[in-house]
Amino acid sequence: MKKVLLVKLDKPAGGSQRLSYSEPIGIGYIAAFVRENQSDCHLLHLISKDAKGKVLHAVREYRQDIVGFAVRNCNVKASDALISDRRSEFPDVSVVLGGEW
Repeated sequence: MKKVLLVKLDKPAGGSQRLSYSEPIGIGYIAAFVRENQSDCHLLHLISKDAKGKVLHAVREYRQDIVGFAVRNCNVKASDALISDRRSEFPDVSVVLGGEW
């Protein structure tokens, strides 16, 4: 069974969009599909300044095979920084990007 982590960054975690206190619907749909297909899936909707630490902690704790980032123009730089940090520590974990461009 594959383990999947889906991440969405919001301000002040690095995105410039307004804060959203509900689960992002896009990664929620993806998580439902992943779970229906016999895989484990965790969601991280980050609105804190310690986004890097929280993503790295989640990957360490849950040992995901795949980490997906919901990326938009407003959070692409912050997402890229998290991906670079994650790649150096977890080179075998696949990264998937998606979202509105």
